[in-house]
Amino acid sequence: MRALAMPSLLLIALHSVCAVVTVGLFNASPASWPPLYSSPLEAYTLRRFYGHFWHHLMRKAFIMNAAAITTSVLRLRKNTVGLRVCVVMLSFAISGLMHTASGWLPGPCGRWRPLYVCLATGLAILAEQASHAGCVRVHTWLGLPWSRLERTLWYVIRYCWVGFWWLEVLSWSSFAATRCYAKSMVTM
Repeated sequence: MRALAMPSLLLIALHSVCAVVTVGLFNASPASWPPLYSSPLEAYTLRRFYGHFWHHLMRKAFIMNAAAITTSVLRLRKNTVGLRVCVVMLSFAISGLMHTASGWLPGPCGRWRPLYVCLATGLAILAEQASHAGCVRVHTWLGLPWSRLERTLWYVIRYCWVGFWWLEVLSWSSFAATRCYAKSMVTM
């Protein structure tokens, strides 16, 4: 948890200082400095975690660059499933490359791990969206209205999924890094 909390608090502090300086000294509009993170209650899927809670200020930049690459280089048509899949994966690949470059360490341990985690997260979001679309289609096909209890249950399941994903990803990457560093210490 500390791995997520400390960088987040540092970013919030820097963002707040910049907001106070630009609003106070340069008369910028406070509306031009929205909160860096939104409410955690909006993070009930991985897609919403990244799009609404975690990176909602940077999401547009990643998506616009990925869409530009997929439409101009790969020449995919707009509003297709193929374009959507490529944009999600390319957005997370760009993010992973940025995280990898900024955290590059000399030696054999942990060089490409941020890229792998970002790509795995992109795949998980695509699987999440496919399963949600499938559930909605089956529910609609059966002609069943969504009850309040059913909607609440789905929110609980989705919050658990996001929590499980983060526990799994953080433990997987932490364990792999610890094992690599331990192995390199033994061979020294």
